[in-house]
Amino acid sequence: AEYKSETPILKMAGHAWEPYISNQLPANGLAVNLVTAVLTRAGYQVEMEFMPWQRVGEGLSTGDVDISVGSWYNETRAKELYFTDPYLTNELVIVKRKQDPLNFNTPNEFKDYIDSKGYRLGVFKDYGYGELFDEIAPLVSLNYFKYCTNMLRDVATKKSDIALIDHWTASNSLKNNENIADHLEVIPSALISLGLHVTISLQREDHKEIALAFNKTLKVMKEDGSYNKILSKHNFPTLK
Repeated sequence: AEYKSETPILKMAGHAWEPYISNQLPANGLAVNLVTAVLTRAGYQVEMEFMPWQRVGEGLSTGDVDISVGSWYNETRAKELYFTDPYLTNELVIVKRKQDPLNFNTPNEFKDYIDSKGYRLGVFKDYGYGELFDEIAPLVSLNYFKYCTNMLRDVATKKSDIALIDHWTASNSLKNNENIADHLEVIPSALISLGLHVTISLQREDHKEIALAFNKTLKVMKEDGSYNKILSKHNFPTLK
């Protein structure tokens, strides 16, 4: 094979999802920072572009986008895209109004409690929440949202009863909206935990090679402390 001097370029895309992915944040948010650091160290050059979720998906299938910053695994997606190992875990929690006695330690306790109570649950549109969510969905009526603040405001103003949201996204949003936060509380037990993966377009002939390089470098960075350094730079909290 002839010697290639230039670093392979990966066109990466993601939709704004604070504090993980955002062009308003240092290094474009924790997820973008981590993925870029891993791939750069693995020998790639990453070019990041922000776009709506739908366009990310279209770009991956046409090959206009090489990789997506963050996706949760599901079988449908796995037929259309190539997944890396997870590089973060998203702990999804329930946010409720302070007066609501709802509490749980396990998903089954949650399902038993909400069954037949007519709860209205706020979720994000077009997110693949996984199999456990598919068991919960029939027990509630779903309200769909594009923005976190609107989702939480609707719980505070009683248009929804509870919201399912990543714990860091929730605490970040509540910190920035104290008037909403006064009415709400986060139930500390994670209801759903989902690994966050990079997905690679199957249009890239080297998709397996990219994933392998990513997985290997991620492991090295976890071992040498550089992974944790990036987490603490972004003040990433871990659920107790």
